[in-house]
Amino acid sequence: MNNALPKITSLERSPAKRKGKIYLDFLQNGKGKTMACAYSLRPREGATVSTPLEWDELTAAFDIKNYTIKTVPERVKVKGDLWENFFNDAVDLKTILDKFK
Repeated sequence: MNNALPKITSLERSPAKRKGKIYLDFLQNGKGKTMACAYSLRPREGATVSTPLEWDELTAAFDIKNYTIKTVPERVKVKGDLWENFFNDAVDLKTILDKFK
């Protein structure tokens, strides 16, 4: 992927060194590796949760610490499951990537 799209992707882990590019975490692509998906609990202090967001929630005030094992259940009750129609509404990545060829 990085060879095909070097202008928009990077293998560089440091955000400061890959500004404006999508990080391709190849270290997680291997037999026996775990994968975080929607609603996965992160093994960190504060027990944050990998949570689907709406675009308008991504503001300068966004703070991952607000999405925890204690807050996300209520969020789902209020907003519903934002991934409920994920597979029906998913973007065709191949079509998008073909535009960069």
